Amino acid sequence: MVLELARLLRLDEQDTRLLLEASLTGLAPYWTVPFRRNPCFTGRAELLQRLHTQLAPEQANALSQAIAVSGLGGTGKTQLAVEYASRFALEYRAVFWLAAETTASLMTSVQQIADQLQLPEQQAHEQAQMLAAVQRWLTRHTGWLVIADNVDDLDLLQSVLPPVRHGSLLLTTRRQTLGTVADVWEIAPLSREEGVRLLLQRAHRLGIPIASAEAAAAAAIVHLLEGLPLALDQAGAYIDETRCEVAEYLLRYQQQRGFVLARRGMHGGGPTQPR
Repeated sequence: MVLELARLLRLDEQDTRLLLEASLTGLAPYWTVPFRRNPCFTGRAELLQRLHTQLAPEQANALSQAIAVSGLGGTGKTQLAVEYASRFALEYRAVFWLAAETTASLMTSVQQIADQLQLPEQQAHEQAQMLAAVQRWLTRHTGWLVIADNVDDLDLLQSVLPPVRHGSLLLTTRRQTLGTVADVWEIAPLSREEGVRLLLQRAHRLGIPIASAEAAAAAAIVHLLEGLPLALDQAGAYIDETRCEVAEYLLRYQQQRGFVLARRGMHGGGPTQPR
């Protein structure tokens, strides 16, 4: 119904997404994702659909379905995970987030899950009791999604996950192999068209004519930044905050690369965005 309303109002893609978000009365009943959905998220439609095909709750009938999105820093792995969780939240009974960088960050995430579930063991003095309670919940329930972000140490991650689980697992990692833990899917940089859209959307310049010099400058920036979403987001934020032209930013970048890259989000940029 919301999509039909957007069509009748002739809304563009960004406004349609905003309308959908406004109509979302609630996410999954249990939700511990620490990042807000990025309104400038662009592209990745095919990858998101593939993830949904593999990770949809009805696929996890017997054992957990596990997919790992792999790539270097700045390729948008965490942003992709946030977008997937937000887009398909209502299909899951619970969506839990594990910050998998260190033992401390993992245990903090597990504590947040225990608090969200209101488990009696959330107040336990021994972390092992609280962890065991969360693992039991994951073992006994179905239809959940766990996102483990920035996985590097597999033994550390597996010490938190239950040995038997009936849900879906989405990992982000720089590793190229994860053994039998998960299938690894490499995430590629954005295409030129996707990169230009992200840059101009973040800079609030989507109205630029396709054949203009400004559009050509945007394409040149995407090429220089190798289609990396994080770098393009930073470039768009700089253009937006300084009110410079896209072609002017390109010139500044070429002449003062270090200075331009150092300036980021100085006016209302909000919290640090995931990579």
